[in-house]
Amino acid sequence: MNPKGTPSAEPDFFNVFLAKYEAMEVDYFAGSGAEGRVLYLAPDRRHIVVATRYPLGVSFKYGGKAEYQEAFYVVCGNGSRKLADGTVIEMKPGDLIFVRAGIEIEYVYGVGFVDVAFFWSENSALPSEITKGLEHRGFSR
Repeated sequence: MNPKGTPSAEPDFFNVFLAKYEAMEVDYFAGSGAEGRVLYLAPDRRHIVVATRYPLGVSFKYGGKAEYQEAFYVVCGNGSRKLADGTVIEMKPGDLIFVRAGIEIEYVYGVGFVDVAFFWSENSALPSEITKGLEHRGFSR
């Protein structure tokens, strides 16, 4: 049940360390062992809250043409972000990071990296690269 008392497919909580995660079906995470667990996906697919973990670590380029924004909290592990101007920013547990739409970033997540992220779009549904594979998890609308 959700707070309004109506049935909901989304859980209202889970422990990011103990929860069961599922393989992420995103091309740029292929072969990394990346896993995700959704807390909330809006019916219009404009908002999603998800915990992700990267047991093997991963490197990828993100953003650029993205029309959505993201905020994420580093739960454990270390990593870095390299901005288009070459600036490298280290990431560590406890960091809370905001990513504006259209910003291109190269990420490196170390072994065991775990984060909790909120993605949102002001104008349209989030792209399938964010929501891909959620339908089989009870979140299709």
